[in-house]
Amino acid sequence: MARFNTVNFITGTKTIVGKFFTCSPTEMTINDVGLNYPSSWPGYGTNASYFIPNDTSGTMTAFHIKNNSHVRAQTQKNNADKGNVTTRMDYMYYEQNTMQGINTIGISRRVEEWPPPPSTIPVGYNYPWIIGGFDLMLQDGNYTTSAALQTALDNRFKQTPNGFSGNISNVWIPGYNTSTGRTLIGYRSQSEVVFGIFVGGTQANPSNSSGPTVFECRQLMKDSLGCQRALLVDGGGSTQAKWKQGGSDKSYPTSGGRQVFCQIALTRAAAATVSWPL
Repeated sequence: MARFNTVNFITGTKTIVGKFFTCSPTEMTINDVGLNYPSSWPGYGTNASYFIPNDTSGTMTAFHIKNNSHVRAQTQKNNADKGNVTTRMDYMYYEQNTMQGINTIGISRRVEEWPPPPSTIPVGYNYPWIIGGFDLMLQDGNYTTSAALQTALDNRFKQTPNGFSGNISNVWIPGYNTSTGRTLIGYRSQSEVVFGIFVGGTQANPSNSSGPTVFECRQLMKDSLGCQRALLVDGGGSTQAKWKQGGSDKSYPTSGGRQVFCQIALTRAAAATVSWPL
């Protein structure tokens, strides 16, 4: 059963506030919302995936799969999510092996090493959802400083085919050390997914112009929320939650954010079990 939660995460002198859901993998989906902001959002959801405005060397393209097919923007914008370009990102997936009856949540790294679905989906497998982003390396060691995590991320992505020039902070994750709004998804177990948004300010007065650094995102998902693995997706002005309530559009933070074309969402059936308003 889907559950709505809030969190106050204190690190040093900074307080991070968040709204997030825990649900089963079957209660989560990905919706194409085009660029109609916010009127076309069909239910609760956060922004999805991660993209940098130009499809050039050293950048990446948003990547989403829903039921084995690419989720595309209704309007082409910044070459996002075209599904036919080489990308250099990680992705979290929900895989159903229909022949053996085995369902798996996991994170795969560096799409560039292995052509991603749907072109490589074997017979007997189904992917209800896949979303691209950056693996926060929760299982890779006890990184006690932001610099150590940044070095580990840099070294891992430099091992991709063709490599890349630059580093995480100015090429792959803009604002690596910046306090800004972040959108995160992870899993605690094979039956429990966590997704939501994390910003600065207070629950009553949130601001996506402040929030956790990437290192703090890792601490939050691992230590506070108990995730086994977690993925960083698009943040900053894209960090936003939208839902319909009484026929009206609602958002969190209330100031809203930039236009996005895709949302991580609860299914309608799961949303019906949650108490509104948030």
